[in-house]
Amino acid sequence: MRGPYLYQTIHLRGRRPLQVDRHAELLGEWAAELFGIGYAPDARDLERRIAALAERERYPRDLSSFVRLELGADGAERLLAAGISLYEGPALRSVTPDAVVVEFSSPLAEAPTSAREAAAALARVQ
Repeated sequence: MRGPYLYQTIHLRGRRPLQVDRHAELLGEWAAELFGIGYAPDARDLERRIAALAERERYPRDLSSFVRLELGADGAERLLAAGISLYEGPALRSVTPDAVVVEFSSPLAEAPTSAREAAAALARVQ
């Protein structure tokens, strides 16, 4: 996706996406604030499209997996395969913290955006 975008990483369990309505709601709130656009997809349709992507990617039925839902400033939506977990559902596991300090004033600084990813990549290089 070109240009700025927001995203959510959606957890799938057995190729079934979880809490799609809440992910879409968050993207809608953030898109209105950051881009001045509306985003309110039909949650059941979005679930079907995510499940179809998981099927095409041959995600396992017995493990958790992930799909990334991106929403561009122009309202374009994109679904991307985002990997498979070694676990089924939430599990205690080793977590490597990732932190980046960037001083700037931005709306939705805490939201997962392409700008945040770019800032993190730049900080890692320097």
